[in-house]
Amino acid sequence: MKYVIEKDSRKYELMGGKGTALAKIGMAIDNIPDWFAVSYEGFDGKEIKEEAIKEIEQALQKYSDDTYFAIRSSAGNEDSKETSFAGQFDTFLYVKKQDVLNKIKQVYMSAFSERIETYRKENNIKEIFSYFTPVLWYFFSNVL
Repeated sequence: MKYVIEKDSRKYELMGGKGTALAKIGMAIDNIPDWFAVSYEGFDGKEIKEEAIKEIEQALQKYSDDTYFAIRSSAGNEDSKETSFAGQFDTFLYVKKQDVLNKIKQVYMSAFSERIETYRKENNIKEIFSYFTPVLWYFFSNVL
């Protein structure tokens, strides 16, 4: 896949900070929840590219319709010694499978929000982010 980055990938430059950390932890620990990232290259302006949508839908096929997901941000320079964007990007928990695409877009678009622009200007950060990428975590399936 070109835009969906699976958990066993070594394409760290495309998966942001959290994605990279998850990939590296996954090399040492077997029981972390399943996850994948959507590369920033899968977006064209404010839209998800059609090819990326197809890849996301393909990646979601292995999950049942009663599966829930967490969708979070991941950027190369999201948190550093100089700056911290903690809590400023949208995060969605307990996302139903049918809502995943919309929430991925919302997480991505949160990088361009007024609060991010204000923080960026106040801290003299010229580039919004290197490799801003939504990361999707498998949560669980409903078991009754």
